[in-house]
Formats: sequence, structure tokens, C-alpha cells
Amino acid sequence: YERYRLGMIVRTEMGLASEAGIRELYRDVDVTEVEVIGDPNTDSLCTSHIGHKYPIADEDNLPLYHPHCFCSLRPIVEKLPEE
Repeated sequence: YERYRLGMIVRTEMGLASEAGIRELYRDVDVTEVEVIGDPNTDSLCTSHIGHKYPIADEDNLPLYHPHCFCSLRPIVEKLPEE
């Protein structure tokens, strides 16, 4: 049990650090809106967010949602005009 708990804590903290880095990168390149991505066959907490778009500043609705969460973000960018 202790080994499982330690692994869960490590994976969750690494996920939090990764998501923080992703958000910082998106902010640095002026992304203002993101979409939650993840496995649609996961738990109901994640699936209630997958596919939804949120402002990058809306920290309350951005992943990670729980320990072992594998959700992430993709940037929403405007299409460039065709030349």
C-alpha cells in the first residue's frame, strides 16, 4: 500500500509540474483559450471536462482533476488567413 501511495504521489506531482509548464508556455506565446484532451473512456470527472474549451486563466477548470489524472490541454489558435 505504501509503495502504491508513493507512486501515486510522484505521478501526480509530476503531472502537476508538466501541466504548469504547458500553461506557462501557452501564456508565453499568447494562447488565450485551451481545450481539455484526454481518454474518453476514463472516469466521469475527466469526461465531464474533455472537449470543453476554457480561458487559459480559468485555473479552476483546467487539469489535473484528481490523482492519476491523464488529462491535458491543447491550444485553441485562430487559423491564419490563406495566402
